[in-house]
Amino acid sequence: SQLAEKLASESMRELGFDASVSRSGRCLLTNDRFLSPEDSESSPGAPPAEPPLLAKLRVDRAGVDIHVDRGAFVECYARIMMRFTRLTMHQREKLEAVRRASVAVLLAPAGGGKTFVAVQRVVQVLNEDPDATVLFVARNEALALFVCKWLVVASKKSAEHVVERVHVLVAPFSSGPRCVRVEALGSRRRLVFGDSRADATTYALIVVDEAHHLVGDSSLRSELAELGAAESSLLFLGDVSQATSTIFS
Repeated sequence: SQLAEKLASESMRELGFDASVSRSGRCLLTNDRFLSPEDSESSPGAPPAEPPLLAKLRVDRAGVDIHVDRGAFVECYARIMMRFTRLTMHQREKLEAVRRASVAVLLAPAGGGKTFVAVQRVVQVLNEDPDATVLFVARNEALALFVCKWLVVASKKSAEHVVERVHVLVAPFSSGPRCVRVEALGSRRRLVFGDSRADATTYALIVVDEAHHLVGDSSLRSELAELGAAESSLLFLGDVSQATSTIFS
């Protein structure tokens, strides 16, 4: 608590930092504005504005090299997220409800654990049927690869074993499902997209992220129909606020 008091000085609060002590006794120093340039003004066509906190730090800490590495932040965030392995009671209840339904819609606010529950459901399907193949639908490649990495961690199986049975469908959706493969870079390994369209198959489960976009996305609806989605179990994930806006628009 003494450390938290020192960190919560007036100068630190001016920069947007907030210090607190967690239940485990750790001192937490947070700043929601660090990566956000929303408060900065920039003219049309100009490079993205620097986050105001970073700009102030440069002035107050002259001679010190300070920069924000968003890529490193995202990688760190991904590693932290993949450490979550235990479902809460509420998540267990939702997972059981999803398991019993052939078509399920999971709505929650951003960061509410939708993807975590979906990953656990995919692991269930892959474990229950050794011949099952699953399709994950996302609007961007980064999220699709992140989910594949999370599946490797959650399933406790080799990456090669997992990607053999998981296909991804990303925008532009008309290109069709794609496979994911393991690429070796020296001593490092990473997941990358395959070069060609995945072979046609009947999916045991199709998970659609940001499903509230389905209403206005004819290309995705057409692709799902072509893939025979009606014959698969379906799990739709949606942001509760976005889904509500879509329903009432």
